[in-house]
Amino acid sequence: MEWGVSKLRGSDFESAIDWVNHVYDQQNIAIVSKIEVPSVTIKGQKRYTQKTGFDYEGVICGSGRMVCIEAKESKEKLYIDFKGNSGLKIHQIHALMKYGHAGCYSGVVWHHRDAQKTFFLDFKFLENFMGTKFDKKENGKGRVVKSIFLRHVECICPCIAVDGELPDYLQKLESSRQLLLGIRKGEGVTT
Repeated sequence: MEWGVSKLRGSDFESAIDWVNHVYDQQNIAIVSKIEVPSVTIKGQKRYTQKTGFDYEGVICGSGRMVCIEAKESKEKLYIDFKGNSGLKIHQIHALMKYGHAGCYSGVVWHHRDAQKTFFLDFKFLENFMGTKFDKKENGKGRVVKSIFLRHVECICPCIAVDGELPDYLQKLESSRQLLLGIRKGEGVTT
């Protein structure tokens, strides 16, 4: 399987996460699946009948610890949306924090297209961001920070993939083990 950042767009990014989830399942690391959101079609437009807090949920094999992951991709910043139209929605942040406090491995897998990097923003980062940056005016410009920028995450959150690598979001759990290394070499996967 070969793909690069130039091909990593929207559903392709989620396809990469689906592939990582498949690898986790095959390696008996975790069982993680995409959540199907109930919807109806009204006048040709898809309308969701229920809000979910994240895109993927599952369990880590051996420990039984729950996994809740929201996948986001953006060109330059991760927009925090008050109205629920696009970006990272407030109800998603609250759900990830709620599940995280309950012991779940939860966070956002964020692919920054311009930097060609993918980060894992865990629930603790989101909580800290909401409590500090989000509620304060930045650089004296007199406006509330409504976006997470690369500078907010680079020194705090782990970079889990660079230049089109597969987003191994569970690598943070055990840094001494490279979860996908075996399958990358063993099955000829090029990243």
